[in-house]
Amino acid sequence: MNQPNEMQIVIDNELTVRLSLDPIDNLIGSARNGFRLYELFRLAVPQDLVHYVDIEVITDTPERHAWWPEGSATDERPQRWQTSLSNPPWTLFGGDSTTVRTAWNESGLEEQAANIAAARWSDVEAAQAEVRAQTSPLSVYELALIDTHQHPNDLALLEENISPYLDRYFRFRPRPHFADSAYPLIADLLAHPAIQVFSHRGRGDWFAIQLACAEQIRRRGDFPTRGSEIFPVRVLSGWSGNSCFDWDDDMRVSLSSYPAWSAGVRFQYEGIEIAGLFLDDHYHTLGATNYASGEKKQLKPDLLVIVTTYPGPDFSPKRQWFSHESGLHIGIAPTHLDSFHDLIERNRLLAV
Repeated sequence: MNQPNEMQIVIDNELTVRLSLDPIDNLIGSARNGFRLYELFRLAVPQDLVHYVDIEVITDTPERHAWWPEGSATDERPQRWQTSLSNPPWTLFGGDSTTVRTAWNESGLEEQAANIAAARWSDVEAAQAEVRAQTSPLSVYELALIDTHQHPNDLALLEENISPYLDRYFRFRPRPHFADSAYPLIADLLAHPAIQVFSHRGRGDWFAIQLACAEQIRRRGDFPTRGSEIFPVRVLSGWSGNSCFDWDDDMRVSLSSYPAWSAGVRFQYEGIEIAGLFLDDHYHTLGATNYASGEKKQLKPDLLVIVTTYPGPDFSPKRQWFSHESGLHIGIAPTHLDSFHDLIERNRLLAV
């Protein structure tokens, strides 16, 4: 029998409280793609799945609720506030509401959601079996660390200064930012012998990063430590500066949601050294400008290929530009164009 993924009640005719089990599906889907394996395999019993239930409150009158955070108030209606089930919004920031709490307790939704979440345990077991059957070197490596309790998060739990409110249940779900046909092209470019570095700026596409990590491992012959000098992988995104620590209190406040196989990636807080293959995607989200626009007079000698979602010829006329069915634009340095001839044919790139 199918169970609902969402439940809700309405309080005082104006406050909707909604529960969602979508985070369970997000965890399973992420793990099947090689992400969040530590979370999936550290689930011990069905009751653990209650940590993957979200609660959202929705209202047109946030001013009626003293516990509603002042900083979130905008003219937009309705207002929404989402947290995990273990931390209902009306209990945060020292606030509380007897009316809301009473209605919530009487609804029985919390227990119902916990039971429905626990009933998804067979889906978790199926996902664990599916991941264990995968032959990807990245997943095999991470599973070995998990099985031997040598995963970076296992080691983090041995540290002394750990917050009692340590965050370990995430809502991180990597999604591809490009068309499916873009990734074979990116993998082909990464494998080209002339490419010795991968730099990526913009939204931070984890599926492209995953391909770069696989290539980094292939070149090294083993798994790298942070800041590998063999086939460096560098990423600058809106999320790449996230920290697991509260430096003011010298305390770990979160485990890492990043895969262990990404240890060789240099996640940048600001600035990025560009060379080799440069995937420049939505750079404006970082307040940056189109890198190719600075190449009108001279190309950067060690930057062989630019891949971007924006047409390139107007920005960098000194490169040979190609378009791909995925919508990506590829700018190749003329000095290396001949060596990319087979790749161009193989991926049916069209000269612009």
